[in-house]
Amino acid sequence: MSISKLRGSIPMTFQNLRKLDTLDLGTNELSGTVSETLFESLPFLSNLKLSNNPLSGPIPSSITKGNQLSGYIPSSFSGLVKLDECDLSANNFSGNILPFAKLGSIQRLYLANNKFIGILPDDIGNLSGLIVLSLPNNKLVGKVPSSFGNLQTLSLLNLSRNQLTGPIPPEFSKLQKLDILDLSFNPLNLNSLPNWIPHLGRIQSLSMARTGIKGPFPDWLPSCSYLYRLDLSDNEMTGILPSWIGNMTGLNYLNLSRNAFYSLIPEEFRNLTSLTDLDVSGNHLTGRIPTFDATFPASMESFLGNPGFCGAPLSPCTHS
Repeated sequence: MSISKLRGSIPMTFQNLRKLDTLDLGTNELSGTVSETLFESLPFLSNLKLSNNPLSGPIPSSITKGNQLSGYIPSSFSGLVKLDECDLSANNFSGNILPFAKLGSIQRLYLANNKFIGILPDDIGNLSGLIVLSLPNNKLVGKVPSSFGNLQTLSLLNLSRNQLTGPIPPEFSKLQKLDILDLSFNPLNLNSLPNWIPHLGRIQSLSMARTGIKGPFPDWLPSCSYLYRLDLSDNEMTGILPSWIGNMTGLNYLNLSRNAFYSLIPEEFRNLTSLTDLDVSGNHLTGRIPTFDATFPASMESFLGNPGFCGAPLSPCTHS
């Protein structure tokens, strides 16, 4: 019933459909608040989509992104034992996320861009079927529980843009199916890239911007052979750019901006033929910028803030 130009409030008669497991009312013109009792009699409901409607007020159960909902998540929410996907992104929900930790069948949980507060509950580690956990841009605090190491079906974990603190538990090394990890913009004070990262056998996207990383590149990084995205920007990394980065030929995104690297850009970087986005601005790099493949969209902004740089797309070099 999505995209059907439905108007008015959500009919209470839906509560009579006791065996209903999927209800998609997304992208209509439904308005008003969602009744506190509307979905209480739908024990088999596993997928509910009400996104892109001008609904308002607090939420009684699983409602997807694109509304203007606010308030706390009631404890009764944990009674949706059949729910396997929940997307509440881009609303104004607040309070803690403990009710979500009781959803034993949940596989995909999207809570981005809200105002959730408090700690990450240990009980999230009991959600053994969880595949996606997306919690960026909230106000979550405290440490990441070691119980997260039990989420061995997890393929995407995004905890970026919160106020989480380190260290990250070594139990993360057990997340062998993790493809995408984003811990960026948290005051983790990591000091170095965690040495359990190479044990993530299939990690493809690693985003650790502004997490307090210091020092040089770790020698083990090339062992992450599936990486296509690497973001280490806004840290305190130092030293030279190692030539072996040129062997990471799967990279299509590399952001090393706003660190303290000092060296030439190694000629081996020209081997990164899949690279479509490179940013090394705001370091102490010097010398001539290598000539990249013609398909690489080299922009001036990607190299600014390195006083010793010259060559296209910056000013020409005046020395041989």
